[in-house]
Amino acid sequence: MTGHEHDGTVADVTTPARTWQCLGVPIDCVAQPGGTELAPDSLRHAGVGDGPPLIDLGDTRSRLRDPVRDHETGVVAGEDVVGLTAEMRERIAGRPEPRLPLLVLGGCCTLLPGVLGGLRHHGDDVALVYLDGHVDLYDGRTSPTGEAADMPLAVLLGLGPEPWLRAAGPRARLRPTDITLLGPRDEDEARANGSVLPSDLPGLRYLDAAHLKQSDRHKLATEIAEDLTRRHGGGFWVHVDLDVLDESAFPATDYLMPGGLDWPELTALLLPLTGAPACRGVSIACYNPVKDPDRRHARRVVSLIHQLMG
Repeated sequence: MTGHEHDGTVADVTTPARTWQCLGVPIDCVAQPGGTELAPDSLRHAGVGDGPPLIDLGDTRSRLRDPVRDHETGVVAGEDVVGLTAEMRERIAGRPEPRLPLLVLGGCCTLLPGVLGGLRHHGDDVALVYLDGHVDLYDGRTSPTGEAADMPLAVLLGLGPEPWLRAAGPRARLRPTDITLLGPRDEDEARANGSVLPSDLPGLRYLDAAHLKQSDRHKLATEIAEDLTRRHGGGFWVHVDLDVLDESAFPATDYLMPGGLDWPELTALLLPLTGAPACRGVSIACYNPVKDPDRRHARRVVSLIHQLMG
């Protein structure tokens, strides 16, 4: 060959997959062994480490074990929740190579204040995209059960029990404009129970499940990612409670409701978010292996995770 001639072959210009870190958080907000506490191990056994490069950081040590509602805060296993949150904040803030994207395998949504506390510990202005079948704005007084997974958004907004706020750290606190809440379908129930509602929080971006199902989800998520990238120098975190899925699409969760997303709808929302360079990582919550004896739902979750990491 001479000059710029070539033999017709095309060079491989595929972008190498990003390396991720993984932290398991084996907890269940009912504060008893089993349930979602088993999820991190089940997802590992289903092959979560067999996809794009993944550095496994192991599991958090803390467990939720006191099934009694704390008399001071109204939170089930309140002291355990505080201990878990402090541990997570320290683990995530102090992890090696903190700029690598992080996959957090829950567990239940109780984990989230610790995640944001760790990510924001060094001053990064990290926003949140929260996909969930529930608004999760209860506190220890309004929650019907006292389970901590009813409350993570309230805690991040500074509206939760004071000991939990302290454990998350002062930098964990978000403004409503830092939060995008997608997919709830329990607003009527939350209103009846006296919960704070998304409409009480000016600036919070909120789209319920019915709206999402009627939207161009890929376009919507792309616009959200671009907006958060522009407004937040520290990027954004994506949290996925799998009960955002319809009960027929994902029965292996403890909070079954109709009217949720199907798998293609959820995937179309998530890919533009986790594929954005500003995405700091993703947490997966509320898979219950006890309700998945043949582990087919675990394999489906792992397939989604691999797509998001790609």
